[in-house]
Amino acid sequence: VSVVDIDPASFKIARAHFKLPRSVKCHVGDGLAFLQSTRQRFDLLIVDAFLGEAVPDQFTGDDFCRGARRAVRKSGALLFNVCLDGRRDRTADKIAARLARQGWSVRMIDQRGESERNAIVVAGNVKHLRAPRPLIVPDVEAERVAKQTRTFQFRRRRRAKG
Repeated sequence: VSVVDIDPASFKIARAHFKLPRSVKCHVGDGLAFLQSTRQRFDLLIVDAFLGEAVPDQFTGDDFCRGARRAVRKSGALLFNVCLDGRRDRTADKIAARLARQGWSVRMIDQRGESERNAIVVAGNVKHLRAPRPLIVPDVEAERVAKQTRTFQFRRRRRAKG
């Protein structure tokens, strides 16, 4: 397991509040640069990168798709967390469409009933996925996390406008 974050404080927070094991390799740096330079292959790649609430452009383009495709094993998957602002926000759909154009099998997990919410674009070996559920209870806001997780459901990709 490896984690890449541009902010070293994120590793301290993850260890203190979310039980990130000491055995996890933590790399301080740019995620795209890491994908482009690593020789490692991963079973799972999780992207949770934001500038404010927006996904940085470098994680939505073809360079990212190619880097992710190279770094994820054929039997593996990519999970891409996206914050959505309102019901008409198609950011997750645009990311899913780009990944699909790059040859990934794609599914979407979204929060039902929420306007401002998270969606997860899941790409790769995704056919047998089930709805998410918490496996570890966090030290902070455990009830809110459990309640929020129950609102996630799979949905079809919507046509991205614009």
